[in-house]
Amino acid sequence: MTTLPPVTAEVAAAALESLPTRLRKRADSAAAKAANWPGGGPRAPGRGGGGGS
Repeated sequence: MTTLPPVTAEVAAAALESLPTRLRKRADSAAAKAANWPGGGPRAPGRGGGGGS
């Protein structure tokens, strides 16, 4: 499996901010579901997730 290189929190936040409303809602829903994954799931900076390190 190929993985993507890590990106800064600012890059991830900018990508989420640029999504159309419909896709933004889907991303928010996916992030909410991922919060139940082992390890806590992904954290979106500026969206109440803490942003990691």
